[in-house]
Order: sequence, then C-alpha cells, then structure tokens
Amino acid sequence: METTAYAGWSQSFRPLVEKAITALKDANTPDGVRRVGLRYIDEIRVPGVGEESGDWKGYINDHLLAAANPEIIPSGMQAQQWQGIVQYRTSPSSALTVRYGPQHGHAVDPGGATRRQNPPSSGHFFLLDSDSYWSDEEEVPEYNPDWIMEQCDLLHAPAKEFFTVAATDKLRDEVFNA
Repeated sequence: METTAYAGWSQSFRPLVEKAITALKDANTPDGVRRVGLRYIDEIRVPGVGEESGDWKGYINDHLLAAANPEIIPSGMQAQQWQGIVQYRTSPSSALTVRYGPQHGHAVDPGGATRRQNPPSSGHFFLLDSDSYWSDEEEVPEYNPDWIMEQCDLLHAPAKEFFTVAATDKLRDEVFNA
C-alpha cells in the first residue's frame, strides 16, 4: 500500500493497512509471511533553504548534519551533497534502515506510480527515508492479520521515534505547524 497523503498512523493509515491485510486474507489467504515493513519517505522542504548544506541547521537534528559541520571539515572544503545510511537492530528479527541527507529534485518521481495531487516544485529538500521491517530467514509464520498488525504497530514505533528526533522544534513550528 502506498499513499502520498499520510495523516498519521493510528487514526488514518493503520485502519487502511488493516483493511488491506484482511481483504487479502478474505480473497486468497497467502501461505505465509516473509517480510512485514513500513517505509516512510519524507521530503522535508523549508522555504528559504538553498544549496548550502549548512542551511538545514536548526531544522534538522545537528547529529544528522555532521558531514556539513565546518568544525570537522578540512579548510577549503564544503559539503555539497551527501546521503547517510544507518541500520538499527530494533529486535532480533526487526530493523530500521534510515537514509538521510540534503537532496535536490524529488525523492519520489512525481511521474511515477506514487503520484501526489499537488507535487512540490523540484528543489532542495532534506530526505528522511525510513524503512522499518520484520524479516526472519529461518521461520515463515502463517498469514495472520492480527499478528501482522501487531508487527506493524511494533515497526511504526522506531520510525516515528527517529522522525521525532530528526525534526527539530523549529521545523515543527515554522514549517509543519505553519
């Protein structure tokens, strides 16, 4: 399932996921489950933030901006573009993979399969691409909508927490709540 109009997990998206998972069971129950995942691709756009990678200071957690920190970059060098990636183990069979960094254009092709009603103009944005997933190479559990939804709830928590830490109060106040 994909959406470009995400209005929150509990009240909006979770009920849709549950309906889809139940409908699949009713239509033709799959034999088992190899992977359960939630992926959030956020293009954070801030008016006035330009090409300078340091322009994100104050909007994005400083720890994610280390590659642009003038205190650690050799003299005469300036980060123009980068993308970081980190994978966190969240349980024995679950992980959160996050790709992040300033980008230009669009993270999701506006002409692709996932279309926005009102896509933003191509420009500078900060990417937070979070893939929270469960996968077990040794066991394939039976398809059970209740179990899958439990996994989705468990997977949503670290993705939400990472986003909450990455986005500063300034970003929430000036952009998200404006």
